Amino acid sequence: MKRVNEVTRVYKSHHFDSTIWDEFVPSEGDVVITTSYKAGTTWTQRCVQVILAAAGKASEEDSLDEVSPWVDLRFPARAQKVEMLRSLTTPRYLKSHLPADGIPVYDGVKYILVCRDGPDVFFSWLNHWRHFNDAAYDMLNSEGLEGPPYPRFDVTFEELGGERGLFERWITRGWDQQPWEVDGWPCWSATHHLRTWWPLRHRDNVLFLHFNNLKADLEGSMRKVARFLGVSDAIPEDAWPGLAAKCTFDAMKRDAEKYAPAQGALWEPSAAQAPLGQSGASRTGGQIFINKGENGRWRGVFTQEQVERHHATVREQCGADAQRWLETGEMPP
Repeated sequence: MKRVNEVTRVYKSHHFDSTIWDEFVPSEGDVVITTSYKAGTTWTQRCVQVILAAAGKASEEDSLDEVSPWVDLRFPARAQKVEMLRSLTTPRYLKSHLPADGIPVYDGVKYILVCRDGPDVFFSWLNHWRHFNDAAYDMLNSEGLEGPPYPRFDVTFEELGGERGLFERWITRGWDQQPWEVDGWPCWSATHHLRTWWPLRHRDNVLFLHFNNLKADLEGSMRKVARFLGVSDAIPEDAWPGLAAKCTFDAMKRDAEKYAPAQGALWEPSAAQAPLGQSGASRTGGQIFINKGENGRWRGVFTQEQVERHHATVREQCGADAQRWLETGEMPP
């Protein structure tokens, strides 16, 4: 199968080992769902699962961890990950958080890129990070870690002065292991992720989706995905409302452990850690991970000046069209 890009970066950190893709043997029909993070990854995985099941090509009952693994996550051990990839039935639908300079792109594999505006991404990450338990930190900072350990939320929250200080760090500093990135600390850069994928947006095997459009028209977005995957003719017209109903945030939250990484075992519901006005103790780990799916919750927390500086960085790094797409979901011609 023909490669259409050149891998120029290696990503190794608390989360990443991009070299696992060196072991990947592509097959016709493979699908890779890629986002920076907290941009609709799991949501899109579930949509693809339901679509393929409706077309008779998958089961919609399987745990996403089992059938749609995060390939570039450095866990589990490399040999186990490679065997998992080989054992999956086709069509495989795999998860990645890598920029396009760190992952091989093949002409016979389909890539679904999902984007969300930066302030919404980071506000969602705050909930994700705030509720990490000891098992999460132990895993991320375990043997084989390259670079600094992943910082604990409570300590960093105090050091940087709360959510606003954390956002300031996120928009102005990259992680040490990725010195080519200008933002994204303590994870990786959503800006760089978009910058590397944006030139591929017109390829027939690349589909750009936006979180805003999934929220505004979930059924229409799922139909677009089905056409992209070439399975829309296999799905009865009257099935679509029911398929979309299976992919709403409410539906996924009811069975959250099935969709959350590690079945939600990395997040600790805690009333002391819950966002203001919420009772974390009433939510499972999976429900912490699949949280609200709402935009604009950063308003009144981050400043407008911070957000405008972040948008200016995206514009400088990715171009005006890409920045407009990221903020609004409106794709230029």
